[in-house]
Amino acid sequence: MRSLGPATLNPTALVNEAWIKLSNSPGLSVTSELHFKRVAARAMRQLLVEAAQRTEAELRQAKEAAEQASRQKSEFLAKISHELRTPLNAILGFSEVMRLERFGEIPNDKYRGYVNDIHASGAHLLSLINDLLDLAKASYDQAKITFKELRLDEVLLDARSGVIRSNPSYKVDIFFEREIEEGDFISINGNEYLLKVAFSNIMENACKFSSDHACAVTIGFREKKTMLRFSDRGIGIRPEDLSHIFTPFYRGGNKNFASGNGIGLSLSAKIIHLHHGCILVDSKVNEGTTFTVELSR
Repeated sequence: MRSLGPATLNPTALVNEAWIKLSNSPGLSVTSELHFKRVAARAMRQLLVEAAQRTEAELRQAKEAAEQASRQKSEFLAKISHELRTPLNAILGFSEVMRLERFGEIPNDKYRGYVNDIHASGAHLLSLINDLLDLAKASYDQAKITFKELRLDEVLLDARSGVIRSNPSYKVDIFFEREIEEGDFISINGNEYLLKVAFSNIMENACKFSSDHACAVTIGFREKKTMLRFSDRGIGIRPEDLSHIFTPFYRGGNKNFASGNGIGLSLSAKIIHLHHGCILVDSKVNEGTTFTVELSR
């Protein structure tokens, strides 16, 4: 009997050939039945292998396309933000000189008001551009981001200093739940710049939406995790907004209370997740909000 072709033959053809041979036989012998089953099994195995190979190739192509799109988005954000920031710095610088009337008094009150508006709008736009740049950095491949061992309390202190320097009326207090003991995980592997951005955003958000402009940061430990709680006694977040607050550019019902661009919290969440941590929120309207960040060593 002629042997069937090698496994590289079309699986369907293999099955059909075996079936024709079997059906033309005067009787179904045990040998024929076993032969057909072997051929059919070989065909099915090849079908499964080819299907798995196609699926793997499609998934690999989709992954590569997604990574390329992410890289292109990040590169575009970084480039366009840089191009915008150069002329914007000039606008801010000259409007600041005019606002302070360094070279003479501005005689018209309307002109003085226009200069203040230009400076305020420029500062808001610069803040947005900086947030977009940070968002682009947080979207990079983790393998391209530098991580090193650092102390979370020191990063929090640096973030606090930056927030108060930019907003002298803000108050940020940092507490330990208890004294640090051996085995407490105050140090982690992380990116200092990105973590400082995340903590600063949460601190600013707490102060901005509180009438006393205050934020209390508590450092605690649980098992192998460091717990950071950022609490305020502000206006709180409406229940219908809670599920959207980490969505980029989402402002919710609090947008009339304070200005902003809706990037800060989404950026903070992305950075925390980049460090394999999680961020939770608990809030009551007119009572306050607590953001809890969990980070592992």
